[in-house]
Amino acid sequence: MAVADQSSNRVTDQADLSALIDRIRKRLHLFDPLSLLRVLKQGGVDVGELHFRSHMSSASQPRLVEDLILDSGVITIIFNFGLLSAQSPLPSYFFQEIDEGRIDVHEFQALMGLYDHALIKLYLQCIYPELNDYLFPNWSRSVQRRVRIQNLRNISGVHWIFTETFPDLRVCVEKKQMEREVRLSGLKLGYFVLGDDAMFGQKTANTVLGIRVSLYVDDELDGCGTPWFQTVRKRFEEHISPILSAVGVDLELTLIFTDRVAELGLDDSSYLGYDRMRGGENDSHEVIIFQGQLCS
Repeated sequence: MAVADQSSNRVTDQADLSALIDRIRKRLHLFDPLSLLRVLKQGGVDVGELHFRSHMSSASQPRLVEDLILDSGVITIIFNFGLLSAQSPLPSYFFQEIDEGRIDVHEFQALMGLYDHALIKLYLQCIYPELNDYLFPNWSRSVQRRVRIQNLRNISGVHWIFTETFPDLRVCVEKKQMEREVRLSGLKLGYFVLGDDAMFGQKTANTVLGIRVSLYVDDELDGCGTPWFQTVRKRFEEHISPILSAVGVDLELTLIFTDRVAELGLDDSSYLGYDRMRGGENDSHEVIIFQGQLCS
């Protein structure tokens, strides 16, 4: 199984794939099935071509994934569950026959491997439905439809979706009066339009009850060295905005830095360089990520 389809790069891809498998095997005890499949997919492996097999053992093992094998371009994941595992649903008669030497072990493993692959694959698709392309061809769209069933226009619903999207930040949600901007068009009197522009202004504002979301961070950079405001904006636009736009919410999203070093500057209420040492009157700094109405 090559990472790329170009025949000229096949040898190099096989070498890269072999190196990836070796790195994963060294930390295989840290993987659960879903994270393992995601790492392989991120490495360019077609998850649909993986082969699954159970580890033949009479005793329970300390981990779910026993081994990862690359043989002739085929990747086989060996799990500690299935037809040949210690918790096998097969009758003990078969294993007694193997112990007494009346059944060839390799032929029995090859035969059970045909059923093992299908059963383990079906089991993984049941506990991880995002892997089931047959029932859920577009998992992101299916998740968005399920989320929309909930009431995402109240505080608890908004708090839930933000805590799920930002588990590494402290989230505070509260109601707030906001101004909703309304665009105005030209004034019509019967069949006539009085001017090409709005006579009483191009826009006005109505006071509505919206929701303010505050995200608290201690550092200006996240664990990957990216500024937090870029990370927050990206997650918001990719995961939250499409969902809340479907239900319509007046929202203000603010990023608050709780331990910010004050910038050097001139101000009527401070002394040059003095607030830098004292920390200033305000130890926090707010950055507005989004403010307005989310609607489709």
